[in-house]
Amino acid sequence: MPRSSPSGVNAFSAAAALTGFPLGEGKRPLLVIPVSDDLDVVREALDGERTVVLMKVGRRLPEIVALLEARGLANRSVFVARAGLEGQRVETDLTKLKAEGAELGYLSVILVPAERKAPA
Repeated sequence: MPRSSPSGVNAFSAAAALTGFPLGEGKRPLLVIPVSDDLDVVREALDGERTVVLMKVGRRLPEIVALLEARGLANRSVFVARAGLEGQRVETDLTKLKAEGAELGYLSVILVPAERKAPA
C-alpha cells in the first residue's frame, strides 16, 4: 500500500506523528533549523534545553550522527527519511545510521528531545 501525507502537513510534523515524538513538552521551546554546511549552528541549537528539529539533513548525515552521539543524544533522537512516501525509514537509534551512506539523509529530518541528560 502506498504511503501518503495529507497536503499541508510539514515533514517534521509528519515525522513526529509517525513516531509519537513530542514536539512540545511543558514550556520548552521548539527550534526548527535547516542543517547547513556550518555545523556550529547545529551545535549552538543543541546547547539549549529545547526540542530541536534538524531539517534538510542531506549529505551531512554522518556528521550530524557523530555530533549527536558525542552529546549522548543519538539513541534518544529520531531519524525519519521520506516521511509518508515510498521508501520511508524510521530509526530511533541513530548509531545504526553510521554504516549508511550520506544519501540516506536526503528528504530526512532528525527530532532531538529537549531533555539533554539521560533519564536516571
